[in-house]
Amino acid sequence: MAASGGQLSSNLRNALTGHTGLVEALACTEVNGRPTAVTGSEDRTVRMWDLITGDPVGSPMAGHTGAIEAVACTYLDGRPVAVTVSRDESVRLWDLGTCRAIGAPMSGHSNRIRAVACLELDGRQVAVTGGWDHTLRVWDLGTGQAVGKPVTGTGLVNTLACVVLKGRPVVVTGSTDSLALWDLTTRRRLRRLDRGAGSVWYKAVTCTELNGRPVAISADRQGRVRVWDFRKRRILSEFQGHEGWASSVSCAVMDGKQVAVAGYQDGTAQIWDLEDRRPVGALLCGHAFPVLAVAYAELEGQPVVITSAYDTLRIWDLSRRAFGSPVVGHTQRVLAVDHAVVDGRPVVVTGSEDTTMRIWQLSAEFRSTEPLNHHTSEVNPLTCKMLNGRPIAIFGTTYGAQVWDLAMGRAMHPPFADQADELGAFTACVELNGREVVVTGTMQGSVRVWDLATGALTERFAVGNLGMRTDACVIDGRLVAASVSLDKPLRVLDVTTGRSLGQSPHSHPFRAITVGRLNDRPIAVTCSESSTVHIWELPGCHPVGEPMTGHTRSVWTVTLAELDGRSVALTGSADNTVRIWDLEHRTTLDVIHLPGPCSAVSLSDDGLLACAFGNDVGVFSRE
Repeated sequence: MAASGGQLSSNLRNALTGHTGLVEALACTEVNGRPTAVTGSEDRTVRMWDLITGDPVGSPMAGHTGAIEAVACTYLDGRPVAVTVSRDESVRLWDLGTCRAIGAPMSGHSNRIRAVACLELDGRQVAVTGGWDHTLRVWDLGTGQAVGKPVTGTGLVNTLACVVLKGRPVVVTGSTDSLALWDLTTRRRLRRLDRGAGSVWYKAVTCTELNGRPVAISADRQGRVRVWDFRKRRILSEFQGHEGWASSVSCAVMDGKQVAVAGYQDGTAQIWDLEDRRPVGALLCGHAFPVLAVAYAELEGQPVVITSAYDTLRIWDLSRRAFGSPVVGHTQRVLAVDHAVVDGRPVVVTGSEDTTMRIWQLSAEFRSTEPLNHHTSEVNPLTCKMLNGRPIAIFGTTYGAQVWDLAMGRAMHPPFADQADELGAFTACVELNGREVVVTGTMQGSVRVWDLATGALTERFAVGNLGMRTDACVIDGRLVAASVSLDKPLRVLDVTTGRSLGQSPHSHPFRAITVGRLNDRPIAVTCSESSTVHIWELPGCHPVGEPMTGHTRSVWTVTLAELDGRSVALTGSADNTVRIWDLEHRTTLDVIHLPGPCSAVSLSDDGLLACAFGNDVGVFSRE
């Protein structure tokens, strides 16, 4: 695997999407013997995820009327439960085995609740909650009732953790201006840990033991992760090195060492060795947004870190070796990608909104050539092939198409533009009457045919308005165009006559189309805004089987290829995945998880998969 930019890491094991809002609440537990993540979101739902498969578990749990701020997991009468707190000022208990709420919401706070932790108090399972009403409250999870009076004077609590000191249950709170210790028995403050530290906005706190003594670990808006000695009220160590705030922190034992996992505003997570006071391994890079929560777990004997940023969870396998170094590439979104062989070496060719095309060497360094930027608009689509023994790229721009010699790094012909400045709708390369030709078209329906070898314009046609996405092919010797839009059905037109050859029975919100063959039958594969993938027999536009499902968001791109002798489709989606589909059986063969939405994908003859996400491109092997 290799990648440009800094979004993709070989440590990435999985990326989980499903929430539609910020995921600030994250905790890990076991449900039915499976390691499970429990999340709460700004979308007001609680979800569970199987950490081994990455699949959601059960149905989303709804009931809160405000954003969920924190979650804690424990066991009640032997069954796994989760406790969530919300901006709606309520505390809720959930049975993770049945995905149902237990009892009524627990109320008492008078402002948003920001933090929760569970412990055993006087022989009963309780939850401790803190929020912006300057109180801590204790709840009996068995009865759903408050235990004793609230602890007052806490300030605006952002985070809390529970620990037992000398046999006494104690709560550590991090507020907008202090880090303090509270006795749950007397309901009084024991001490302020950060005396003399000035006003510090604490984002997260957790507790552990270090060399036999209990310590607290805090994360704050100054980007610091600090280790505090409870007894001496002093800082034992401090970790800093990131811009922006440190948002979250979790503790674990990894390879026999006490470590802290911290998440940061810059979208990264770092593991710190609490004894050696040094970072462990490379940064976990991949989120395009600030990391909001972190957790540590073991899956099948391997250590993993789970992070949340915006609406996505990522699982990082810490046993995997980092691959190479991130490199700079395109400066705007990559829209097209394909494979080629230049000077005997395999390469990946990309086109971008930044009006450039790049050639990437498939080596450990994964470097690109200088950008080929003699274009006036975004580069999309892009097709690579051999012409008279030389590698070429045929690509579309807003006002036409171009053909480039990849070995020489220059155009073979003047731009294919004969459309009086009409906006281009598509560019395709097909074999027509025994010659390779380039077909270009505009949304207004002007279609041109160009000789690929000579660059000469050979034919002009008018076919009527085309959709926003169009591809061309040859069926029974006729040049046809297959066209889709967000608000129109699939239509197939005879380019020579402009006559309609077929139309799909229903209008789908189509986002992408490609044409090819399945068992020697001409087909079109379309992708929809509603996350489905359809196969259509051409030219009549008859559906082939039921739509293929699996993506959870809009599908942006599709291409056809052959893999292990099977006809496959590759689709890229806004759900941050690429899926490989067996077209014969309409089933998913594989899923590749990415740091962001996939805008382009390609598969080489030797099984290398290249895909684009944001400004970057990644290449995956089948190891």
